[in-house]
Amino acid sequence: MEENNETTLVDMHIHSSHSDGHYSPEKIAEICGQLNVQIHRIADHDTVKGHLETTLNSTETKIKKAALEISTFNGMTIHLLGYFPEIERKKLEQLEQELQPIQQQRSDFTRKLIEEAHEKSLWMHIDYEALENKVRKTYDGKTTEPGKSAYVGSMQLAKEFLYLGYVDDINKGLQLLKREGTYREDQDHGYLNTIKGIELLKKYEAQISLAHPHRIKLGEQKIEEEFMNEMIKQGIDAIEIAFGQTQEQKDRYINLARKAGIKITAGNDYHHPDKEPHRQIGTNIEEKNIDLLLVNE
Repeated sequence: MEENNETTLVDMHIHSSHSDGHYSPEKIAEICGQLNVQIHRIADHDTVKGHLETTLNSTETKIKKAALEISTFNGMTIHLLGYFPEIERKKLEQLEQELQPIQQQRSDFTRKLIEEAHEKSLWMHIDYEALENKVRKTYDGKTTEPGKSAYVGSMQLAKEFLYLGYVDDINKGLQLLKREGTYREDQDHGYLNTIKGIELLKKYEAQISLAHPHRIKLGEQKIEEEFMNEMIKQGIDAIEIAFGQTQEQKDRYINLARKAGIKITAGNDYHHPDKEPHRQIGTNIEEKNIDLLLVNE
């Protein structure tokens, strides 16, 4: 029998300017339309501010298709994607309030990086308070300021390096942050404990996907599968098929999902057009696996 190799273009993991992404939610929707991305979700780091602010003038009491990515730490960084097919606006506002201490910890971590650099006479043209005023706005339920993030993070600092002429592209800004600063990807930035993160998402009835599992440094495949099964026991509903995975990894995660009776999500974890120029919005899912998608519209 001839195999059906048709695919559907989806992206359930896109970051906007409300966290550390480049484009506004409106621009992301426009790009997805141009690229014929059939399903897309904005999943910002530790905030749903984008979903709240873009619907601020709506008369609807419910918000559809909201999502976010929560950063957690349990000896290693583990990212959880939460999806809300439909949620009461008041509940989403309550969730944002619960996330604001995490946003503050993210910002405090960046402040500490700058202070430590100043002690070594580095980044002397960067003032944290000025940077925060320039790039940050927490959700207040009243006003919107396009382009402002819920916190000051590594991407905002890398953009400031670019603006001040320390570097000539975003990638070099991120590299400078790691080379001259004390920033490391896999360290505790004041994130939630992983179990607490799952509990928080379940409290708001989110469907949870384990983000980019291939980036969790677990060693051999057997240990990885044991970890996945433990996460399923803890309450995750899906595993992400993501940018950067080999076909063998994707097939393995899909088979694991089918065996465990859970779903998959798919996304490219898109942030900035210059961060990784070969990483675009949209990833192809084979029609034979569409039934596994956690979100199907």
